[in-house]
Amino acid sequence: GMKYHIKLTLYKEEREYGFGPGTCELLERVEVTRSLNQAAKDMGMSYSKAWKSLKNTEENLGIQLLIRKGPQGSILSKEGSALVRLYQNALLKAESVIEQEVSGS
Repeated sequence: GMKYHIKLTLYKEEREYGFGPGTCELLERVEVTRSLNQAAKDMGMSYSKAWKSLKNTEENLGIQLLIRKGPQGSILSKEGSALVRLYQNALLKAESVIEQEVSGS
């Protein structure tokens, strides 16, 4: 069968920066490493690019995704954590709908 990939981006309004796969992965990695610098490095992205992308997403969504704790690194905000879960769930649901349609069940 054919394998489909879904690219999901959540926007508050039609703006350039939404919450998409890149931002989600970055936050997932921050959850594990407690470091935006490390998360960016693991994704082959410069820290400044990761930081700017997060900043822009936060501004467009009007919520804080990350809580920076200085030398202790960073953790996800309550909203950031909730958004990651929401995004993961939405993606899983979308994928299962596609699977059912394609396999004709």
